[in-house]
Amino acid sequence: MKPIEQLRAAANPAKAQEMIAYHKQEREVLGVSNPEIDQLVKTWRAEMGIDQRVALADELWQSKEPLINRLLRSLAA
Repeated sequence: MKPIEQLRAAANPAKAQEMIAYHKQEREVLGVSNPEIDQLVKTWRAEMGIDQRVALADELWQSKEPLINRLLRSLAA
């Protein structure tokens, strides 16, 4: 499963609604918690080389996922 699909699989609609109300923005919100993101990123970093992580960062950037800044920082580390 692609990383973006993994994020969507971890989506929590109830938490997403809370995030939308708090952040008041129009992009898609999945409602994935920070611990879930951290675990996914840990797996991706173990499984991917730098070129794959850069490609993932580009894919996430192009998709405009709201988690992009946190994921990009984590992947670059």
